[in-house]
Amino acid sequence: FDLFGPTRSRDGRACFSPDTINEALRGAIQKRASESAGEVTLMPEEVDAMVARRSTIETAKEDAGLIIDVAKQLEAKTKISTRDTFGQILYKHREDPSLQTDAHRAVANDLQWVVEPDQAQDVLEMVTTVFRELTRGKQGMMHSRHWMKAMELMLANPVLSSRCSRQDPTRLFHAEAMRSVRRRVEEAGDTAGGFTVDLNRFFALLVELAENMQVHPFMIFFAIGCHADVLKDRRRRHESEDSASLPPSRPRSRQNSIVEGQPGCPPPMPATGGFR
Repeated sequence: FDLFGPTRSRDGRACFSPDTINEALRGAIQKRASESAGEVTLMPEEVDAMVARRSTIETAKEDAGLIIDVAKQLEAKTKISTRDTFGQILYKHREDPSLQTDAHRAVANDLQWVVEPDQAQDVLEMVTTVFRELTRGKQGMMHSRHWMKAMELMLANPVLSSRCSRQDPTRLFHAEAMRSVRRRVEEAGDTAGGFTVDLNRFFALLVELAENMQVHPFMIFFAIGCHADVLKDRRRRHESEDSASLPPSRPRSRQNSIVEGQPGCPPPMPATGGFR
């Protein structure tokens, strides 16, 4: 239950009850026993023993296969895709030492599961645009005031505003910014970024906020991302207004615009050996 229990559906509900997970686990155990030994049905006490067994290094491969089978059973029962389920599980445990190789880290940090496959790039790019518009001129680093502006955009959604406490966004940002500072210092001795987060940590904050609010991250990503075009248009309008308000540039004098050797230009002065 610790592994599958926190999974959220797109409408914000907990996907799997303890009874549903237990039923799926027992079904997966029976299925594997049947596939490995023919038409064999385990006795209830044998299934109970396997359910209660703790995972070890020796059983890790078998248990990994069993977890996949449980996810497939849950997908059949609830229509929650294994893509969504494993995406949430891996992202939640992305800091685990077992996921720190390059290949594993890339998979665990992939956020494609947040949205439906046919929407993935659109929504993630929209949120990326919002981040870049809010942090424009800040070298791609988000300060607390930019984060609170992102929260204002999210809270324009009445469903989310009713679920978000006033303290959570500030608390989460400060905790994540402190981790980011420590990480930069440990990796490169760099403190120049200050109390800020980059794009990847911004995404992580949104997922963590969704967990605190007990909603699927898609709701938060979409609520923020839908403001992308508005922010871009506002910025372009301000740039256009600023450009229009600048005083006209003064034309250069004819004398300063003369280029030696061009028609109408005086011939070069002969060398005289300097001033007297």
